Order: sequence, then structure tokens, then C-alpha cells
Amino acid sequence: MYRRLRPLDENEDYQLRVAVTILSAIKAERAESKAGGAGAGASGGMWKPLLAWKLGAKAAKAAQQSPTFGVSTLQGRRPNQEDRFAIVEQLPGSNRCAFYAVYDGHGGDRAAQFASEMLHQRLSKSKSFGGKDLVGALQHAFRSVEAEFLNIAGREGLRDGTTAVVALVQEHTLTLAHVGDSRGVLCRGGEAIELTHDHKPELEAEKRRIEGLGGFVSYIGCWRAMGILAMSRALGDLFLKPYVSAEPEVSTVTIEPQDEFIVLASDGIFDVFDNDQVVRIVRSASSPHEAATLLTNSAFVAGSLDNLTAVVVALRGYKNNAPVASSVAEPFWTASRPFVGWEHNFLECVNRLTVTHVDADPDRRPCLLEAPWLDPCAAHHVCAF
Repeated sequence: MYRRLRPLDENEDYQLRVAVTILSAIKAERAESKAGGAGAGASGGMWKPLLAWKLGAKAAKAAQQSPTFGVSTLQGRRPNQEDRFAIVEQLPGSNRCAFYAVYDGHGGDRAAQFASEMLHQRLSKSKSFGGKDLVGALQHAFRSVEAEFLNIAGREGLRDGTTAVVALVQEHTLTLAHVGDSRGVLCRGGEAIELTHDHKPELEAEKRRIEGLGGFVSYIGCWRAMGILAMSRALGDLFLKPYVSAEPEVSTVTIEPQDEFIVLASDGIFDVFDNDQVVRIVRSASSPHEAATLLTNSAFVAGSLDNLTAVVVALRGYKNNAPVASSVAEPFWTASRPFVGWEHNFLECVNRLTVTHVDADPDRRPCLLEAPWLDPCAAHHVCAF
């Protein structure tokens, strides 16, 4: 159940009207749920349909209760949500090995959907995983998912592709694998450490590989493989093979006592924030869940035009509510402002949406709804309530 914006009155404040629309829809849904109405039982609540994949809904619910990780995803200003994520707190057959992943689809959501459902399964069932070879297991999982999806794409004529950034977290070790420009960042003693390097066509090694296969890299707004894709590696993209590779870059990092958390996020976050800013925003929150929420909401307010997904995983050195400068948008509720008063805090946040991101055009004023076709409920954080 959504409530659409009524026609704009000439003297009415646009941003306040958006806030009231969202608040009234939420209150109506809560009242319906308490009354045990048929709509609440049939739909499972107004926010559940916004998570278009069952695994995501389950992980998002768990994230609100988990002290170890948080996840947040926003459709943002895009007409469709092509981001996906997957979280398995303990992989089958492993000794305390957790799986976290973010997938950013392009050309459709089928590749991201398939990868979010299958990659962790192929990983845990591989011989390398049983032999404790996590690097080999990740390579096998990426290759298996790539081959399976390309078979589907060939039968159905799909052009979908997706990035992937995966983290396997054990007690003393992080193992990262990725293709594309979704990114992993580690906070070590308050400092940002880049765990992955974006696979861009203009990188010398990537350009040389593409050209060696008979392809080309051209500049059309940005550097693109075969004049089309703004990254050089991805799962899927049947019609760009073999130039766009699905071979993951895999690395292993020893977890140190001062390591606080890792962030896995789609490029919509990094379009407006650098790694240091991401770390500062996460450190200003009181929990991993609040940190992920704050990160996606702040990126939206700062003007990101893409889908937004962030996973925050606490490590052994994690500190709750570290006293660090906050981001361009404060969370809708904080430790000092409990959940019961969130309506007032939300309105305050909306009234501050004209704050301009420090690196943005000073004449640009991001607002909650810059695209007239975007439903306010679709724009708002799907896990926040």
C-alpha cells in the first residue's frame, strides 16, 4: 500500500509534503497491522515488497538484530532496483566462516539475482572449500556461476551482468574476491584501507588484456570496454565476452586487533563519497545496522543517482558510537534520540536536505525526490523500520 503525492500546491513546501506523505503511509500501515487487516496479512507489510528477493528480506531482518553486521539498500533515483546482497552468517561445513556479498546489476537484475542466490552455494559445495582452500573455492564459485548464467543468458537472450564483491570473514582472516567496481573498505585504527581495486577499462593491465583479445577501450563519457561497459570485469554480459572477464581478483588479509569493520558497497556510494568519508560516516553510528542505514541515506542526500547498497561487518576492534564527525545527513534516530521519537527526527532531517555535500556543486541542492516518477516509499530505506 503506497500513498501517492497529491498535486503540488503553489504555496506548499515540497520537501515537507514528501515527509508527511511517507509518515502517513507508515502510520496507516502500522494501524492496519495492529488491527489484523487482510492487507497486512496478505502483503506482509508495506516494506516487504520493496525487497524483491527472499534472501535479502531475511538478511535485512536479521541485520536489525545482529550486533555483528548491518545492511541497507535503496533503489534511489533509478527506475529499477538492480542491486542485490547475500549474507550467510555461517557457511555449511565451515568452522565459523561468514559470507557477505554485494552485487550491482546492470542491463537488468537477472545476473545479480542469480549470483546472490547461487554463488555462496557453489562456494560451500566446492572441493576447495572442503579442503580449506578459500582462494580456490572463491575462484571456482565465480567460474561456476559465470558458466551457469551464461547458459541461461544464451537460451533467453539476456544481456544482464553484475559486479560482485565477496568477503569471507573468519576469526583471524579476511578473504576478498571481486569483479567490477563494487568495493570493499577496511577500517583499521580509524584509517581507511582499500581492500579491492575497481576493475576499470582504462587501467593499463585491463586495457592490454582487452586489446590482446581483439577488443578495444573507448571514451564515451567515461572509459568503456567495447564502447559499452564502464568496467572491465563482471559476471554475465554474454554479448561482451570474452572482453569483459569474470575472473575474480582474490586477496587475503590478516585481521589485526585494531581492525574495526569492513564495508562492502555498490558504486552508488562511492560516486559521492571516497573511502575516508565512508569510514568517518560508519564510525559516527552506534551499530553496524545504523551505520549501513546512515551510509545509504547520506549518499542519497549527497546526490547519488544510482542504486545504493551497503553491508557493514563489525570486526574484533569495533567500537560502538565512536565520537567522530557525522555525515551530510544525520540518522533518522540516534542513541540520544530513541526510536519512539523518529517522526520528529525524520522531519528535521528532511528540513536539512538542502545541505550540500562538500565535494558537490555549490549550486546543487539535493532533495528527497528529485525525479518526479520516483515513489517516496521506494526512495526511502527499505530496512529502516
